[in-house]
Order: sequence, then C-alpha cells, then structure tokens
Amino acid sequence: PGLGASIGENAHALGLGKIALSLLDEPRLERYVAHGLRRFTAQTIVSGNRLRAELDDIREGRVASDREEFAPDFCCLATPVRDARGRAIAALGMSMSARSFELERRYLSGQLLEVARSAAQTLTTPAVPAISEEPAVLERAARPDLRSHQSAVHPSSN
Repeated sequence: PGLGASIGENAHALGLGKIALSLLDEPRLERYVAHGLRRFTAQTIVSGNRLRAELDDIREGRVASDREEFAPDFCCLATPVRDARGRAIAALGMSMSARSFELERRYLSGQLLEVARSAAQTLTTPAVPAISEEPAVLERAARPDLRSHQSAVHPSSN
C-alpha cells in the first residue's frame, strides 16, 4: 500500500519512503516537513524532529522501517543499495504483517542488508563483455591449424 510511480506525501510513513527522504539535502527535506507530516495511523510519525532522528539513523546504516505507520497490519523494512563510493543506486524493501515484523524483524533486517550488499556488488561490478556480433569474428577460422579436430573413434573398433 502507498507506493506508486512516485513517492509523495506518504514518504514519512513508509520504509522505502524514509530511504528516499534520507537521501534528500536539508533544504528539500525541510520543504517536505514544512508541508506537514500527515497522520495515516496512530503510529505515523508526525514530528519533524522524530523523523529527522530516524533519517539520521538510516544514513548511518540502520535499516529503515515502518510499523503500521501507513496502514494497520502493514510493516516494511528497507535499505539503500550503495555503490563503492557510498552513493545510493537503488533501494530494497520488504513488506510484512505486524506479527512477522514483531517476530522476525532482526533476522529479516540482516537478510535484507545481505541482499543489498550482494546487489551492490552485482550492480557495480563491470559487466562481462558481450560476445561480438561482428561477422569477421563469427566466420570460420581461415587457418586450418586453428580448427578443432575430432578424433574418429568408432564404438565397433573396441
């Protein structure tokens, strides 16, 4: 719930939204907070100071979370995927029920961080060069000594 093509007035109430907010510079974050932090549930953070404290924790490496801040029985964990220079290049999130959040948050946070590390490595490792589609590369070898030889083994010759 709450996620679409863009993050709007609900960013402060969603794990992935908090990742996006943690990446804003101070003037943009101030503009978001100044608009007012809409309450979606009793758990929604509506204090700018409390939100900033959470965003600071996220910037320091803590997994972002929302615990029924957007909708009842809807919780999320999220983390950025960072390149070698520390820049966020993607974000990962997982949704779960409040019960799963309560019982498995610590384990799932660790798994999410591990997936983010693996994704970062995959996304920042130079790609293997594609096989050339140049006709000269795909043509048969011009020199007979470079061709593979098949031995003529016949099963009946044993």
